[in-house]
Amino acid sequence: MNKNFKNIKIMLITTIILISLSVAMFPVTPADDSALVGLSSIVNLNWKNETGKLDPIQPKQDLRPYTLVVSYTVTRGGLFGGELIYSLYEGRTVDIKLDLVGYPKWATVELTKDTITAHVPRFIGQEAKYEVRIELSLDEDAPAYEQGIIYVKATVPQIGPIDGMEQTFSLSFKPAYRALISYLPQTNNKIIGPMDIAEFPIDVTNLGNARTKVFFEVDYDSLPDGWSAIINDNVVLETGSGSMGKVYLTVRPPKGFGYHDDDAVIRVKITPKYADDTNIQGESEYLTVNVESRGLSVIGIEILIPIIIIILLVIITVQFFIKKIKKK
Repeated sequence: MNKNFKNIKIMLITTIILISLSVAMFPVTPADDSALVGLSSIVNLNWKNETGKLDPIQPKQDLRPYTLVVSYTVTRGGLFGGELIYSLYEGRTVDIKLDLVGYPKWATVELTKDTITAHVPRFIGQEAKYEVRIELSLDEDAPAYEQGIIYVKATVPQIGPIDGMEQTFSLSFKPAYRALISYLPQTNNKIIGPMDIAEFPIDVTNLGNARTKVFFEVDYDSLPDGWSAIINDNVVLETGSGSMGKVYLTVRPPKGFGYHDDDAVIRVKITPKYADDTNIQGESEYLTVNVESRGLSVIGIEILIPIIIIILLVIITVQFFIKKIKKK
């Protein structure tokens, strides 16, 4: 009995000595007790989709909601496991504060909620996920496919021995290509002679948010028989509303010999495309011009000249023989 008591006493003394040595080697103040336990709050933010990235966003739209996923977990990394202490705080609420701290000047960004009420997960390392909406719209001059970044700061307070945290996250996005051009011919109507050419200069302006290659195509199905029309295939416009170009539509009427009173309506298909990748394009539009051909055309008279000469020769020959017969 006395021997067992003596052994217990020795074990207690040994334990006290070991604890004392540990405290002496690793002094811990009350403010540092979380470091000894090694529990820390960890927050992460990202867009809600499979890739964690947003599809390119079309500029000049109303504020549209996008979902952020806020994940919260508690990690372990101190001298002791901390499971017993952690169990005392499991399930407690913790407010995750979100602050919008920066975004591009060509964007409008709003957080619909700046505080998320989370709960300490049941187990260390277990991840809890929450969602919050962020509303976003882009100005019409937001540069196409240039990366924009939204900065959101997340703050978690300390909960007993669980360290808090403060971190700023960057959420990237890109504006989509916005195809927008204006085109203005000097006139849409011309009256010409059948031996003339109608030329329509067309001013083209880039109002979109990237270098634009504008393609032009005459709708030949709209051309009446005998008419022809050609136009420049394309023109490249730099970024910005001040970027202009000029193309020329040339129309030729029928030129057959005789008097002409012809009309034609010519349609030109105009398609703006992203200059760096012409697979990306805007909607096609049509420009319509009217041409009237009025007057006499002598084109083709050269074909009739030999016939006229032959007829004149026949007439002269016949008159010659008639006069000769009358003299007899």
